[in-house]
Amino acid sequence: MKKILIILLFAVGIATLNANSIKHIAEDRNSIKSLYGDEFSKFTPGQQQYILNNKEIMRRITQQVLSRIARVNLPKDLNVNSDNTVEFYLHPKGTMTNFKVIKTSGYDILDATSEQVILNAYNKYPRPKEITLIRYNIFYKLKR
Repeated sequence: MKKILIILLFAVGIATLNANSIKHIAEDRNSIKSLYGDEFSKFTPGQQQYILNNKEIMRRITQQVLSRIARVNLPKDLNVNSDNTVEFYLHPKGTMTNFKVIKTSGYDILDATSEQVILNAYNKYPRPKEITLIRYNIFYKLKR
């Protein structure tokens, strides 16, 4: 059976700080850095906190939708490992705008599947208090 993985790079809120927690904070910050670069530091504190606090929730929602949609969209004989990066703005009223693939996987079917996944998942995400740029790196592991 093929595995379809989604790697959504955001961060999880951490209640206590110990050596392991500090390591996770550093990894999360590096993940955010790899997606947003210096742009993250230009976000408002509310936007930054929303991303940091809701990453894992959004990742789980998106993974569930991806697993369902990929079974229908992707041919069983597709034998590739690839990833793409997508972005969109999430609004306080639960709407989404300006979806785009900012790094293509090289496969139209994977990029189209990522778009369909986001269109089916975003309305289940927690709502931000202000318009927030969301970026995902989606990895498809379809090689046998």
